[in-house]
Amino acid sequence: MIFIRKKSVITYIICVAVFWGLLVPLTAIADSPLGKLRKFWSERYGDIKMPVDDSRYLWRVLAKAKPDECYYGIDDERNRLSFKIIYPGDLGDSDTEYCITFGGKPKVNQAYVWGLTKTGDDLWFGTIANTHCLVLDSFFPPGTFPSHENDSWVCEMSFKDARPPRIFVYNTKGGTLTDKTATVISSDDTSRLRLLSTIGLRSAGSKDDVVFLGGISQTGVNLFAFNAKTKNFIGSQNYSLYTNIRQWRVINKELYVGVGTAGGGGEILRWVGNADDPFHFETVGEFQGDPAYLTEHKGRIYVSTWGEETGIGGMILYMSPLFGNDRKLTCKDKYGWKDVWRLSDYEVEPAALQGGGALISYGSWLYWGTMHVPGTGLYAYTQYYPDGPIDFSAFLGTYRPIMIFRGRQFDTKQQRVEVLYGSYLLPKYDPDTNDWQLVPNNMGQRPKYGLPGINNFFNNYTWWMEVYHGRLFVGTMDWLYLATEGFTENFGGEIPEMIQGAIQHFEGADLYRFNSLDSPAVPVSLSGVGNYTSYGIRAMVSDDALYLGMANPMNLLTDPSDQIPEGGWELIKLRIEDELGVCRNPPHPPKHSRSLPRLEPGNKKGRAK
Repeated sequence: MIFIRKKSVITYIICVAVFWGLLVPLTAIADSPLGKLRKFWSERYGDIKMPVDDSRYLWRVLAKAKPDECYYGIDDERNRLSFKIIYPGDLGDSDTEYCITFGGKPKVNQAYVWGLTKTGDDLWFGTIANTHCLVLDSFFPPGTFPSHENDSWVCEMSFKDARPPRIFVYNTKGGTLTDKTATVISSDDTSRLRLLSTIGLRSAGSKDDVVFLGGISQTGVNLFAFNAKTKNFIGSQNYSLYTNIRQWRVINKELYVGVGTAGGGGEILRWVGNADDPFHFETVGEFQGDPAYLTEHKGRIYVSTWGEETGIGGMILYMSPLFGNDRKLTCKDKYGWKDVWRLSDYEVEPAALQGGGALISYGSWLYWGTMHVPGTGLYAYTQYYPDGPIDFSAFLGTYRPIMIFRGRQFDTKQQRVEVLYGSYLLPKYDPDTNDWQLVPNNMGQRPKYGLPGINNFFNNYTWWMEVYHGRLFVGTMDWLYLATEGFTENFGGEIPEMIQGAIQHFEGADLYRFNSLDSPAVPVSLSGVGNYTSYGIRAMVSDDALYLGMANPMNLLTDPSDQIPEGGWELIKLRIEDELGVCRNPPHPPKHSRSLPRLEPGNKKGRAK
């Protein structure tokens, strides 16, 4: 963990730099470090023209999280007690009435469809609760973000927001949602304790009538297995040597998964078990970096990682050996992986922390993106440059919206990597002059299609990629909703008038589509696929439709009678327009029905009333 000086100053910068340091009129001296960076970012994002999608998609919400706790206020002991009484279940009508009568507010803890897989007609998924709060606890020094509450969410902090996950099965033919959490809780004491201690079920995979849901805990990775046909719980297993588990892929009829190991390394496992004895895996890859995503491309497996040998500073793209005649990897391939690209091949500033994002094979190219937790670059900056000034320029200089790359022929001297969405010039700190310089990226390339973030400054995660109907879909996390809520709540300001248009256009997760290898991404939705409080598309499954698992930690948005969408996870089905479906909202975001939040005297929530 990186500890830094002047935590209150840093917290202030993280919350407001985007607004006062970027999008307000340029009042700083033009050639000062701050003025230079304000100009750099504002000139690029000041007048973005998004490509227009000439096709239409139909989507509908298949299932959605419901309130599962009564919230009485920060640090009120009744909060967790009410959750324990209800778990694993939801507040009923009488529970809700009781909650409100005694001064509480219904709260929806389960925030993400975190792991998602489809087998037959069933979609299996696991959740995580109050993710936004856990991220603040995990990525920043203790005390940086105190307990806080606004009309959209509450974070009690110090990991008091942690709640055990839940397991669901949605049948696409019958339209029924079944909660399988209780089958684990009631099976045996070991599995029950494992589930209750699991922070969230981050991954899901399935093959040969076995469904795995994997999550992280303080004692390693916990796996839970179900029989896909009978829906019965098979059992659980703890892997204490692993620290993370994220994505599963069926490749050539073999099931693979990436796991993190102590010290920042990672492994790729191939499942060699069966329905009667499922917990058997063969290690087929070892390398530096925690594997984030994996995919098959041209007879090999490629992996994007979080971190590298020097820490969490950048991603590595790894390539496996070629599949043998049996079209699978085995233990003989364990040490044959090669790193074929690193973030440092592009990035000029070591403090601009970016992990590996989603990747997928599309035509003759491998596509991949990056991930950036806003504010983490600022902390890394204090480690790299302990004598550097901590101000808005440090935030703006280390902040990075997502980059999108593609490459091919990695196993030849003709290897080629292209920057699709990025920046030719990047901010780089010069400690000798205490100044930020704008220098060409290390690839010396101008982006082929557009700016970082796929032209949206607030897209910070490339969260998932899938090919559906011959087109490449990209789902992002867009943190603008968090930024606007944190700004108005904590600092008593008003969103500058000149950025209201950007908020109206970009608030909510983005879903893009590449129509071909020769065209830029076009937006399918820029507003959370119908819910602008859903800030991310966390998982996708491409099958008879494109299924989306949404991320929404707005745990206090539970009033169905107001004009604001409700918080909590959503499972969404998307199809092209000539297929049957129900369109909840037009593909392009309408004008918000709510007013933009403004702080009025006496209204400390910062939300329009």
